[in-house]
Amino acid sequence: RIAIVEPESGLVERFIELKGILDTDDEWIQKWSKSDRCLNGIAYDAKKQRLFVTGKMWTKLFEIEVVEGEADRQEEEKKAMPKDYYNPASGGAFDPLGMGIQ
Repeated sequence: RIAIVEPESGLVERFIELKGILDTDDEWIQKWSKSDRCLNGIAYDAKKQRLFVTGKMWTKLFEIEVVEGEADRQEEEKKAMPKDYYNPASGGAFDPLGMGIQ
């Protein structure tokens, strides 16, 4: 999967799930270890707004379209991580878990 990172905060906004994109029944792919089969190539064509992915030892390059999925909707609902870790209860200290650490 690919993490989409918010450039200003550095926080991960969402993931692009690519499970199943690689044909693991392919004899060529079966020759390689799991780490040698990993996704490791991502390219964006800004001019035509296209996204491409490939991986180590892959014989194909895929053009993908990112669409909203169920995980995106769930994440949008819960807004799991605040962008500001300032916690007045801890005297203004860095307190990412909101535990009131002094």
